[in-house]
Amino acid sequence: MRLRHDSAPFEPAELDMFKQKFANIPPAPAWAVREYSAGLIGLHEEILDFCDFMSPPYQEEEMRRDVFQRIEKAIISLWPQAQVRVFGSYLTGLYLPTSDIDLVVLGHIGYPRNALFNLTNHLRYSRDFIGVRSIPQAKVPIVKLEDLKTGVKIDISIGNRNGIDNSMVISSYLAEFSQLRPLTLVLKYFLYQQGLNDPAYGGLGGYGL
Repeated sequence: MRLRHDSAPFEPAELDMFKQKFANIPPAPAWAVREYSAGLIGLHEEILDFCDFMSPPYQEEEMRRDVFQRIEKAIISLWPQAQVRVFGSYLTGLYLPTSDIDLVVLGHIGYPRNALFNLTNHLRYSRDFIGVRSIPQAKVPIVKLEDLKTGVKIDISIGNRNGIDNSMVISSYLAEFSQLRPLTLVLKYFLYQQGLNDPAYGGLGGYGL
């Protein structure tokens, strides 16, 4: 009798059989590093692992802080008296690695629509940012751009404090309901996968979610 380890690991016909058997089984996601329980308990366990996997490491927090400081410097160079405030998922901590940074410019910077176009033109001359464009027709008009160094996307609105106030409300909910963060992150990732996460184009943003 010849043992398996004395010959080739598998015959070609056996390899074909295994390939066909497992061809339609999707690979395990990166956050699935253990065997989960059956039913809803397993779903609960995987959601928690997903949240741990998506939680930003220290390096990413530092990277986003650097992006904010550079865009703030660029805006202040146009309007020295302006205040640049962060809101949205970056403020609440509900951001994915793919999430943008939401900013609002406050202060005496002129009529908001004119300020929007002035800021757009100003940032187009910056070497730090690319893809600068304004979306004046959005419910909240914004300037969209991308950080050249990191690829992080940025949305900037003018004079609208609602985003800051809403973010503070969400932060209070997060402190009260521990289930809110994992559920929100899972749904945000699903919307991102489907391309339905940008309110400027009719999608569902973080606050609506």
